[in-house]
Amino acid sequence: EQLLSSVDYFQVTLQDLMNIPLSPYNLKINDIGIDYTNTITVTGTTVDIIWSSRNRFNLNGSDALNPNLINDDYDFDSFELEIYHTTVGNFTIVSANLLNTIIQSTKSYTYTFAGYSYFLIRIRQKNTTGKYSNWSSVTLIHKI
Repeated sequence: EQLLSSVDYFQVTLQDLMNIPLSPYNLKINDIGIDYTNTITVTGTTVDIIWSSRNRFNLNGSDALNPNLINDDYDFDSFELEIYHTTVGNFTIVSANLLNTIIQSTKSYTYTFAGYSYFLIRIRQKNTTGKYSNWSSVTLIHKI
């Protein structure tokens, strides 16, 4: 046991976590959900990317079967989407070069491939106070 008076003093400052939006979720590529591998294979020359937003003020919980029934836009402003061309070797990402950054308020985007085989996408949400969420999980798209 140690006396409180014998320990060092330090100050803890909270980082305003409740005002930072949560990352987008329910990401789908060509209307197919992404599994635990965060990888999907597609055909054709375009991919339709859709996602849902969420916030820390949702009092209604969540509904995995019907996510569109949850009011998730109390503090929503916009999304930032980044698309990278990647080089893959032995099922590992070797490099990633940023191709495009899109800032928009809608929850979908259609991307046209430019001759590459592998892409990474990531999305984050901006709230009405100007704070950004963490990036969503990186999703690898393999075009065949």
